[in-house]
Amino acid sequence: NIFLSEAIHYAAHDPIEEWMTKLFCVPSGVDFESGPIETSASIQYKPHPEKSVLKYVSKKAILSYSKLTEQYLRKIMVVLFHGQRSCHADNLQTFLDSPLHHIFVLVGPTPATAIPDILSVIFVRQIPNDKAAAREKFENDQIISTLISQYDEPMLAKYPGMEILHIATHPDAQRCGYASQAITLLNKHIQGYQSNQDGEFHANDVLTNCSRAHVLAGVQWLGVKFDATPKLFQFWSCAQFEAIYLDPSCSTSGDHAMIMMRSTNAETKDHAEAVSDILARMRLEFSRRYFLLAQSLFRLFPLDISVALTMQFPPCRLSDKKKRSLVRAELHVNDVHRLKTYVEHKSDLGRIRDLIPRLAKLYFLRILDADAKNQTKACRTPALNALMITILMGIGMHGHSFDEILSHRPFSGTSITLFQIKTLLADAIEILTQMIDPFFDNSHI
Repeated sequence: NIFLSEAIHYAAHDPIEEWMTKLFCVPSGVDFESGPIETSASIQYKPHPEKSVLKYVSKKAILSYSKLTEQYLRKIMVVLFHGQRSCHADNLQTFLDSPLHHIFVLVGPTPATAIPDILSVIFVRQIPNDKAAAREKFENDQIISTLISQYDEPMLAKYPGMEILHIATHPDAQRCGYASQAITLLNKHIQGYQSNQDGEFHANDVLTNCSRAHVLAGVQWLGVKFDATPKLFQFWSCAQFEAIYLDPSCSTSGDHAMIMMRSTNAETKDHAEAVSDILARMRLEFSRRYFLLAQSLFRLFPLDISVALTMQFPPCRLSDKKKRSLVRAELHVNDVHRLKTYVEHKSDLGRIRDLIPRLAKLYFLRILDADAKNQTKACRTPALNALMITILMGIGMHGHSFDEILSHRPFSGTSITLFQIKTLLADAIEILTQMIDPFFDNSHI
């Protein structure tokens, strides 16, 4: 292993670096993987996520450079620095200089005279609506500029939104649900925001109620861009974000950058079309493109994420006649005979290996659906389980061998054997053959 024990820009104990570290309240001399947390930034106890509240950080108050506000800033920076995507002094400078960057914090119940524990921090960038459709306004925006260049949806630029740049949880409160609760409360406050809020308000308050955060007014969508890993994809999916774009090129870490978005369902009077409709169209278009590139550009993409992306297709609502024509466009009667021969153990897998990608295509495009409501009486078969679907994705869409399947999630690191993988694939082929057979029955010819 290679460790960096000395700063790149400055020598050890450089006075300028130490001054900047103190000025920006940046933790120094700490191993972020397992190092100690400053006593002033540690949390006293971990409340239930539902008892926590989301607060908006007032720039005017936190920049007053007083002893009290420095304690708040230090607590916030410690959480950001120990996040998965480490924050640094440049991020704080951006927050200070840009009127579009804002910070929200999740805090637990605290007496009015005490400084609350910072459980989670959300660093966001406000995306104003583009009434003149001036594309150059979004050159510095990682989400809108990418989506406008990839999809024919110019109306998206007319909706104000919010990009989540960083989200971090206090290192002593990991896996407690605080980050998820922060996202939930942020969306809730956006939905319920009203510009004419009454009540007591103090200009010197560092943390203010989100009901007074004018930056939430009219926000129609939330978006995030990150290097797609199974852990992060699962987190944002659980927060009801949907994949909209995946960069074909890899980053230096070997991961693909992904954009996920969700509609806030906030009321809007300026636009006739709901932003959720635009996101739905982009989601389906992305799923279609990903499906076509799964065996080439995204061949090494994690299988569990790949399944989730392709399953964004809605169930096929076509008539039996239309489904029959689509199935017969992919398979011939002789192909069905070969499948039946394999299912009856009269031939080996090699004889039908060319048919597996076609079966996968029909399944992941949702043309073959195990939902009894959408099937004919002759085609009511069991559904594929999660392991079968993952194996079908790996063999049929990504073109993996059985050995490669074992090295991918969710099979890597488990006791599952090559024989079990082949058995699950055989069971999946048998179920798919039962789904296909009625379309080649004499009554349907």
